[in-house]
Amino acid sequence: MAEKCRIPGKTSPEELLAAAHASCFSTALAGGLAKSGTPPERLEVTATVTFDKVADLWTVRRRIVPVSRSVTTPR
Repeated sequence: MAEKCRIPGKTSPEELLAAAHASCFSTALAGGLAKSGTPPERLEVTATVTFDKVADLWTVRRRIVPVSRSVTTPR
């Protein structure tokens, strides 16, 4: 859907929702890693969100949130 409605130089609602998913997941993961004694040195999180129209409402059907991280393990 986002590609069909894409306006160059503008952020779509779909892109904002995917960014919110990535940001929230990244924050939660960083907090969990820090609590376990292995705070991240670097996290790279992206999100792909798939929408479908269900009963005339746009619904998130799938989220893919790949993560790349760098942590130092305590000795």
